[in-house]
Amino acid sequence: MLSQSFAVALLALLPSALAVPFSSKLHKNTALILIDIQNDFITGSLNNSRAPSILPKVYQLLDDHEWPFIVASQDWHPENHVSFAINHSGVKAFEAVNITFVDTPTKIETQTVYPNHCVPETEGAEIEKGVQTRLHYLEGYRTPVNYIKKAQDHSVDSYSAFADNQYHRFTTLNKELTIHGVETIVVTGLITDACVRGTCIDGIKLGYEVILVEDATETTSEEIKQKTIAELQGWGVQVMNLSSWEAANPTGLQKRAKTELYSDIQCFCNDTIRQPYNETTLKGLGPLTQASKRHIRHIISPIPSQGPDLPLSLPPLQSALSIYRAKLFRCIRLLHLPNAVAKCAIPSGIDEYTSQNSVPASLFLRTLLFRHRIGVGNIFDPMVETMSGINFTDITIMKSLLILLVALPLALASVIKETKPWAPVEKKVDYSGFKVLRITLAEKSAELEAKIDELTAHVLNPGKAAFLDVVVSPDNVDAVAALAVESVVITENVGLALEEEEDQVSISAVPSETWFTAYHPYADHLTFLTDLQSSFTANSEIITAGTSTQGRVLRGIHIWGSGGKGSKPAVLFHGTVHAREWVATLTTEYTAWQLLTKYATDTAVKALVDRFDFYIIPIVNPDGFVYTQTTDRLWRKNRQTVTTSTCVGRDINRNWSYKWEVTGGASTNPCSETFKGLAPGDSPENQGLASQVNALRDAAGIRLYIDFHSYGQHILWPYGYSCSLVVENSAAHRSLATASQTAIRAVSGTSYTIGPSCSTLYPTTGSSTDYTDVTGNSTYSYTYELRDTGNNGFTLPASQIKPTVVETWAGVVAMLQAA
Repeated sequence: MLSQSFAVALLALLPSALAVPFSSKLHKNTALILIDIQNDFITGSLNNSRAPSILPKVYQLLDDHEWPFIVASQDWHPENHVSFAINHSGVKAFEAVNITFVDTPTKIETQTVYPNHCVPETEGAEIEKGVQTRLHYLEGYRTPVNYIKKAQDHSVDSYSAFADNQYHRFTTLNKELTIHGVETIVVTGLITDACVRGTCIDGIKLGYEVILVEDATETTSEEIKQKTIAELQGWGVQVMNLSSWEAANPTGLQKRAKTELYSDIQCFCNDTIRQPYNETTLKGLGPLTQASKRHIRHIISPIPSQGPDLPLSLPPLQSALSIYRAKLFRCIRLLHLPNAVAKCAIPSGIDEYTSQNSVPASLFLRTLLFRHRIGVGNIFDPMVETMSGINFTDITIMKSLLILLVALPLALASVIKETKPWAPVEKKVDYSGFKVLRITLAEKSAELEAKIDELTAHVLNPGKAAFLDVVVSPDNVDAVAALAVESVVITENVGLALEEEEDQVSISAVPSETWFTAYHPYADHLTFLTDLQSSFTANSEIITAGTSTQGRVLRGIHIWGSGGKGSKPAVLFHGTVHAREWVATLTTEYTAWQLLTKYATDTAVKALVDRFDFYIIPIVNPDGFVYTQTTDRLWRKNRQTVTTSTCVGRDINRNWSYKWEVTGGASTNPCSETFKGLAPGDSPENQGLASQVNALRDAAGIRLYIDFHSYGQHILWPYGYSCSLVVENSAAHRSLATASQTAIRAVSGTSYTIGPSCSTLYPTTGSSTDYTDVTGNSTYSYTYELRDTGNNGFTLPASQIKPTVVETWAGVVAMLQAA
């Protein structure tokens, strides 16, 4: 039996596993800053033959070192940006022009102009693939990576990652560094005499110790580089090459990789290696022994399908589980670059070393493996060389593992509480005992609404509706009811409703109709979309519509029929604009699933797909959606910070540029659920979506746009910003909505209310349907508010997913056939 001290060590594993796998040797209080390592500066419009030389050094900094915080900046220029030569009549690239200061028109600065570069939605704006792959991998281990998209203001350039060149507008970088306790920044990237220089100088001004890695930055000539380095040293920047910096800042990672890799873990390769590797894969680990290289090559070399699984190392288990876990992470680390497929075996004898009152070691390790998408084969005990016969690829057991992943941290909460996280992690909001009240107010006033906001956790239907559905803590129920002329409890215990919803989360990502019987994690939604498209490659493709505040891609699918892609008028569907509206995600996915799986067998579906090009983005607010799954299930907005407030998020459906400035349909309060933003279209999500709409408008045009929401059971059309104006083709809008309403009722008896958005529901300014109708020139634009009418609200039971998506599909088909 295991000693008491080892049992304690076993329990201590979980908190460290939930943070970063290599946390014992972090470069404490230090952040890695990657400046503009973008395709346009390497191979694109501003390509520099010297730039590619920095990539091995940057890879090394990411592969061999452990960081509490990483920042990657990107130039992110609108097409009318002041730095583009094309926007200055008679001026050629690399010439200089004079521009006025934004805040002081009498003040002039000199601006060098360039060819167009780093424009959103172009390949040139993306981070170099090798760097981006590593950043995504590190994010998977909960390493905070902050993407700074700078120079978005067309009227002023921004070299520094901290602020624009006129210090008119600051990024969130300084704030983020402060939150993470950073005192030293290690700077790399492109190009030395512009954006790297600006970042280093601003870092010094803000009081940071700044280190520039000399061989991990480049510019157009050695002379310019050395001149810039001399200037930066004058500012107090420490300039070192990578080898010198590593000697002064060892992490021990290379040493551990050489001496410990695979010493206590059995990793076996199967025959589904996705990508052939070569010797360069090993460079990030430093010099290795020949024996270790042989072990690694078993992973990077394909294994014949008819051959047996090939062990990398087979020593018996001989040390504490904490050592075993460390080696497990080494295995996982290598397997994830870039996404090699492997399966690992767990020694079943490990449980003999576990006390009866502690968590079984094998259970913990299986959960850990599942978290990192490593397949777990039959458990193998190297000490007795027998098979236990338990197969953990079974989907039922995988569901159990997912529940364990949630349950284990709760069971060990006391241990977690005593473990200081190396990076802040937000606690999940507990809604136990909270109620949803439907309240009717005698009058609407700013003072009364402010009081309601103060006493409630969320307003579920923000706007000017006849009643408000509000989430209220047990302590505030009476106070809120006292403000209303009528108050009805529609959800007795929000926490209990959310627990029931979480129990229904499925891990299946198989593109079959069973997908639409449960809610799913964000990563599985991406997998579902990829799996669906890969099954119908002849008439579909994965598309993107920009990136989110936190760098997640707005991913969707394009479906077409006869005539080839892009040849027909567009039908555009957006879902999950508001993060908590989970059923909207599955509704848009069901539409894509129907269009592809029924195209060959259903004549009605084939007629639609041959008539239109479909563009479907199931989750246009990925950051908010992830936040609802990790922290606050009832979160609505995106996760964009606000420079003027500590509150977070913009309402994406109040941030569209058309009629954004009109008052009464959105809030200027950053803490409000309907905060419109600081400027029209100033959220990255809206910028990407607007670009998508504009591109489709300028191609074959947009026949139908639908923005799927919940809840309320409404079909609405423009306008949202005015209750008196009537959309030009109002009769046609009503006709299509009536056809959809009738089809939905015929399927399930569900009743939908139809009408213009403002007069039927409430005023909304800066909305998607107003934008697509006027700016996007869409023939028809609608908002669907899906089930239900408020009894369950956003926590719609999983049992209602399938009926919702089926009836909505019938309504959409009826609308398409009449369009």
